[in-house]
Amino acid sequence: MKILTILLICITPVLADDFKTVNGKEYKNATITRVEPDGIIVKSKVGISKVYFSELPKEIQERFHYDPAKAAQFNAAAQNAILQANIKTQQEADAQKQAIAANAQQEQARREAQAE
Repeated sequence: MKILTILLICITPVLADDFKTVNGKEYKNATITRVEPDGIIVKSKVGISKVYFSELPKEIQERFHYDPAKAAQFNAAAQNAILQANIKTQQEADAQKQAIAANAQQEQARREAQAE
């Protein structure tokens, strides 16, 4: 069933559509470029936007088979990936600071040895 759904999405031509969120924001002549578990990525004349299914009317949610549990799982995985990337970046920054401090200490020790 999943394979059939994916095939249908892949071979179905992407047509421009008009979308209106439950808050009244309109996306005119928007092309859906990607469907994710928590929303759709649309391209319109004003740019590319992600519109979350929670912002869209029920009929659009149903059209794209929105599942709140899958959306929550998708968001949790994305948040975890961001957290891991942030931890790695911080570790790299800390290592760089330590290397700079060690180099500064070595340079200071070299200067003191030359002064003697």
